[in-house]
Amino acid sequence: MEGSTGAKLKGTKLALMPTDRIMDPSCIGEAQENGEAVLERCSPGRYTVAVAPVAPTQYVKQILYAGAHVNHGLLLTGTESAAELRVVLREGAARIRGRLSPAKSAWYVVVPRELPAQLLPFQLRLGHSDSTGTFLVEGLPPGRFTVVGLTAPDVSVLHNPDALLALLTLGTEVRLSENEEAAITTPVSVR
Repeated sequence: MEGSTGAKLKGTKLALMPTDRIMDPSCIGEAQENGEAVLERCSPGRYTVAVAPVAPTQYVKQILYAGAHVNHGLLLTGTESAAELRVVLREGAARIRGRLSPAKSAWYVVVPRELPAQLLPFQLRLGHSDSTGTFLVEGLPPGRFTVVGLTAPDVSVLHNPDALLALLTLGTEVRLSENEEAAITTPVSVR
């Protein structure tokens, strides 16, 4: 792992989660002071790369495997010898300070506007507001997002790109730059 603009690396968690074998364990590592994390005994297969930066001010800028960009966090490993997985963290994550309308305790989901063909769980942010309907989402990369308030989310919808596209029409769109904090109000949908 490497950081740009002073991103702290030690303690950053990295996991390779199998996407095609439910029962296989994930390969998990934690970055040391020098940014290195060792993931051992990972079987060949298809994985989702998940990164949990130490600070909410950081976001994942880039993921490379064997020198090539990893497409939306998907990684395919073969029987070749170990290849380098490089994760670049950057300081400057954006935040959304939101309020649900009507003001009440409910769920919210933050969905990237540019939905990939295969949406991965780490690309969504699902959370619950406080009793006044307010919430804070940190650690977002720059980009366009839609925030949708939900009374009771159907988790299967969050794994269905077509259903997510329908959700995008119910929420509030926000465009975020580095270090930006956007304040929004979004309606609560009964979906």
